[in-house]
Amino acid sequence: MKLILENWKKYLKEAKLENEELLSQVEAGEYKPLTREVWETIQDEGYDEELELYNPEDFEHITLTIPPEDANALRAFSAEALEKYNRFDIELKDKFERHIDLIDYDEGIIRVVRAKELNERNYQKDSEAIKTHSKRKKKLVGKGKNKTKAAPFTKKASTKRAKSAPPGFGALSEKHREE
Repeated sequence: MKLILENWKKYLKEAKLENEELLSQVEAGEYKPLTREVWETIQDEGYDEELELYNPEDFEHITLTIPPEDANALRAFSAEALEKYNRFDIELKDKFERHIDLIDYDEGIIRVVRAKELNERNYQKDSEAIKTHSKRKKKLVGKGKNKTKAAPFTKKASTKRAKSAPPGFGALSEKHREE
């Protein structure tokens, strides 16, 4: 039993080293625009719908360099090669978000496709009104004299933005008409 466990640990360690080499190619490789063939494969597999990206320009790909014996094993549907690259698939998806591996068994090649990072604006952080809110609120609230002849405030007013809307004005409290 001990021998079996030792062999299993050795096998897993070797597999992890092989996958690390492939994962380093994924991380540091030079990605290219999609070809029509790769885009059609993505559509056939439904990855465009899964990622909600319907334009081939939203993706890029790289062809991984694998040993010739692995390429031949993939062409022959070797059980060991299928298991090895299945483990690679799992590690790829764990380590890299929005990456997909496409294995071409006829050619014996592996392509990794990734969705390009979309440069979307985060309106909650990038808005000019939000950036200048504190300064404008200080100008509005922090000035002026006390008109009631009461004792002055000892605590300055907060210039932070409110974290939520007043009751009745938030998006969740809107009442929708039934039509």
